[in-house]
Amino acid sequence: MVFFSARNDPAQLANIVDRVEAGQVQLAISGRRLLADARLLHQQSEAGAVRVLLIPER
Repeated sequence: MVFFSARNDPAQLANIVDRVEAGQVQLAISGRRLLADARLLHQQSEAGAVRVLLIPER
């Protein structure tokens, strides 16, 4: 398992999405949350309680 982070860089994020969709990267998804929970998840992430990746559904 490899952990990585992405900057707020649209080109880099688009590249990551393309790689996931091509099957080059697999995500271990432990749960799905509503967008309304994003603030709480961000707070928990900054506290080190969870790792969060927000991916809008297409």
